Amino acid sequence: MPSESEHNRKPTVRALLVSSQIVLVALAWPAAVRGQCAATIYGGADDPVRVDSNHVMTEGQTWTSDEYGYWTPYVEAWQEFMAPGASSGGPITDGEVADADPGDTAWVELTTILNAQGPGTYWDYGFHWAVANQDYCPGWYDEGFYYDGPGLTISRPTIAGIPAFWWLGSGVLSDHGYYAQSALTANPNGASGTPSWSVQMLETGGVTLQCNVCTDNVATSTSFSCGCYPDVTIWATYGGFESEPFNVTIVKPSTLTLDAGYPQDSNDQDGYLSLYQWSLTDSCGYQDAGLDGNEVFGAWTDDYFNSTGTHNNWGLPTAAQAYSPTNLWTDKIWVEPCANGKPKCTNPQKPTLSTVAVRHNTPWTFYIGTQTFGSGVPVESDTQQNYLDHGRHQ
Repeated sequence: MPSESEHNRKPTVRALLVSSQIVLVALAWPAAVRGQCAATIYGGADDPVRVDSNHVMTEGQTWTSDEYGYWTPYVEAWQEFMAPGASSGGPITDGEVADADPGDTAWVELTTILNAQGPGTYWDYGFHWAVANQDYCPGWYDEGFYYDGPGLTISRPTIAGIPAFWWLGSGVLSDHGYYAQSALTANPNGASGTPSWSVQMLETGGVTLQCNVCTDNVATSTSFSCGCYPDVTIWATYGGFESEPFNVTIVKPSTLTLDAGYPQDSNDQDGYLSLYQWSLTDSCGYQDAGLDGNEVFGAWTDDYFNSTGTHNNWGLPTAAQAYSPTNLWTDKIWVEPCANGKPKCTNPQKPTLSTVAVRHNTPWTFYIGTQTFGSGVPVESDTQQNYLDHGRHQ
């Protein structure tokens, strides 16, 4: 027989069923004996417990009202799970059986690793019964009963932040409201501790994180995504329990498209002005207004010398940088005055422009994202060509 302290040790049960399955089949026994053998079988489960960030524990319990030590309680328990949005669940563990001394509680604890199983609702499902000592209570038996315990819903941690930000070139973190960084905050959703952060880069997009173990973080772009879809994934992990993936797209200023009607050639004193106008779009196909830009000339070649043996004496242009409040960008190729030019430039010839090449530089490159020469994102690169009476990008 258990001691009194053992006999009275009962769990704190928040959900309880009482079995009515105890049946007396040997009615010939004296009433006093029948009274000693009569007992009620109890079965239930504590509320599921989140042991730590990555483990949940459920419990199944069986005990009796037996005061004479005639009934041995048994429990078989399974941990069950229902995924978010599902209408029903099922067992995720094998049944585990436990018994206890008469007067004590049969107890099964089941623990699941959350990261492997995932978010959802966890609970205990148990079968509860007891076995009578046939030496003292012959013919008494218990058919047992099933019981579903209360459920505990687990959600993965989440990350809050802007999932699409910019690549503006190496070392350029912002430009007039375009940002190459995103502030991130981890929401534990019931997990404990401080998360560790990790990044997976699937294609060409890349980021660095300001810290590895922290709640608030900053992601900085290091390269642009391959097209307009997320190819960077960030996680915040609490004790092995990963957050929902935070998918990131790194957008960049991408393309200059020559507008209809350009280039335009016009007279500039005794020389010429050739005007180009482009529309800027990004890697997601949207027009980008309100950015800085700059141009860089490439190496110059004296085409006139190569064809005639006489060096040209045209002055070299000065590279420009600017801010555009719209998504339109222009480039002016002009030469004037030409009174003492070698060769002498002319106004644009009509209807047929001259084919005499004077000089060119390559690669001529245009950058977006900063007014610092040679920095930013290159969006156009070609040969800038001066002819006798007009200029061209080609």
